[in-house]
Amino acid sequence: MQGLLLCLLCTLPASTRTPADAEDDPVPWYAWLETTGGPLGFGIEFEKSEEADGWIAYLVNEPERIPIRDVSWNGDELTLDIPHYDSCIRAKRDGRELRGTWTKRRGKDKVAVVPFRARPGNALPARPTLTVLPKYVAGRWAVDFESDELPAVGVFEQEVGSNKLHGTFLTATGDYRYLSGHVAAAELTLSCFDGAHAFLFKATVLPDGSLRGDFYSGNWWHDTWTARREDSVKTVDAFRQTSWSERASLADIHFPDTQGKMRSLAEPAFDGQAYLVQVFGSWCPNCHDESRYLVELDQRYRERGLSILGLAFELTGEFERDSEQVEIFKRRHGIRYPLLIAGSAAKADATRALGVLDRVRSYPTTIFLSGDGRVRAIHSGFSGPATGEEHRALRAEFEGLIERLLAEETNTAQLRGTLLACTWRVSKNGTETATIEFREHDGELVARRGGAEGSALPVHLLADAVYMAGRTYRYDAQAKVLFDVSDFSRRITPSRASLTPIFGERTPQVDTLRHRLASQSPFVRREAIVAAAYAHPELLEETWDVLAEDPNLEVRLAHAWATGFLSLQGKRAALARNLEHPNAMLRRETVRALLRLGRDDENALRHLAAMASDPDPLIRKLVRDGAR
Repeated sequence: MQGLLLCLLCTLPASTRTPADAEDDPVPWYAWLETTGGPLGFGIEFEKSEEADGWIAYLVNEPERIPIRDVSWNGDELTLDIPHYDSCIRAKRDGRELRGTWTKRRGKDKVAVVPFRARPGNALPARPTLTVLPKYVAGRWAVDFESDELPAVGVFEQEVGSNKLHGTFLTATGDYRYLSGHVAAAELTLSCFDGAHAFLFKATVLPDGSLRGDFYSGNWWHDTWTARREDSVKTVDAFRQTSWSERASLADIHFPDTQGKMRSLAEPAFDGQAYLVQVFGSWCPNCHDESRYLVELDQRYRERGLSILGLAFELTGEFERDSEQVEIFKRRHGIRYPLLIAGSAAKADATRALGVLDRVRSYPTTIFLSGDGRVRAIHSGFSGPATGEEHRALRAEFEGLIERLLAEETNTAQLRGTLLACTWRVSKNGTETATIEFREHDGELVARRGGAEGSALPVHLLADAVYMAGRTYRYDAQAKVLFDVSDFSRRITPSRASLTPIFGERTPQVDTLRHRLASQSPFVRREAIVAAAYAHPELLEETWDVLAEDPNLEVRLAHAWATGFLSLQGKRAALARNLEHPNAMLRRETVRALLRLGRDDENALRHLAAMASDPDPLIRKLVRDGAR
């Protein structure tokens, strides 16, 4: 590498400095992206590295220096590969400059390409000398972005009489990391480039002292903003932005790891005295900031019982590519806690895929739970190191909360008592496959198949989630049913009750069941679908179109299962619309139903073929097995 970079020195004009111009004192470069808002500037510095067997480049947004270890020069082209953000700078020499592009993956079929230029030195090209002192803008500002209904806070640092400016913006979803720039008379410019973000802020200091300006992100986003000085301004409370969804279950936190193995928060392997669940994306710089901090927390609190789990929502929806990015993320930060592939990064899709939050508002989102699975707090966004005092305050809040959770006593007595109270029936598609009894054994809960003499299976409880025999079940206290979160056809019910215990020992009459299919209660509608499928299937044919569009996920799950169970052949095309839903459980039941409906429909076959590359490993297995 050193020799190749020195080749550049030999072939450029003497006045043109290169990354390897001097072994002891490599020259810095001033670089910029040519955005729709103008040049977005940042620094690049090079440093010899024995570890990298060549050179390390640093992206500089003062005071931050971000190391880039994948640096190459082939004699004509410089490449800075930034794998943790799936982005890359490639530039060729052009006289005194390097010219090229920054390429960044922004989605499955979306790649951004922004022109890149760089020249030796650490400042902008020379400008005429200014005769007017720069405006002084240091301090806190109340900021309004036109596209955001929630206020933001600008925090700027500037020495009196200096044109150098540093700062950041704090918002309800996180911060804009380290911004650096300058003030020229009444015009200010701030920018940041970290391989993922490409932010450019411009503003004018108006006669009344307020600011009005523009915000550009890469060459794909533009917004306007205004600001006024306000020393005491704060952002909205990040602990009050997001809430746990009604009837949400910890059993729903059930996703594949990067090897494709389905994992559940209810597994004994994740057992803890307190839990922290991070909703993140490897593409998100704020998530990188938080994950560095979570690694600290893991090192400090793991032995005391803190269990951390990361749920990754990625850009492409392609399992192998997304898993690779998450593995790069994991290695970058030395993460020891598990990371699971949870779905697509689009927030609306992530909300539906996760299913436990009212809305995924920001990356990261951090969920704090007690040892028995009760949700104690949900924090939206992350105020990173660039925010200074806010970052220190956030660390204190997180650590205080963890200390309180670790000091709490866990309590699963209610669910444990319910399971111990009776014998239970395991059924699949209405057919009994086993009976089980839950027992206490040496202080631990076990399940014995076929009664007391059967083999004992360890049982682990977390809130309403029950983990046994490698499967995760969710206990619905209102319906008195344990649901297999991977297979809707499998349920466990009290052996003396019907398969729908909410309706008693007998299935309701037709008119009663028709009324319950239209109930205002989603769980009543769900259980009515199951009862009708077993006893009065004609009711489901009558109400199929209405139930197919039901807004409740559990109702849609039951509906998809029933369509396959009853072999409602004329419903395949409409049913296939579920395959676009971000929730993997619904897609699974839809695939099962389509396979059950047969393979004589070309449209159904085409839909199933497309699911062979679904991000969910259980769906891929269903399709593979069904194709045999």
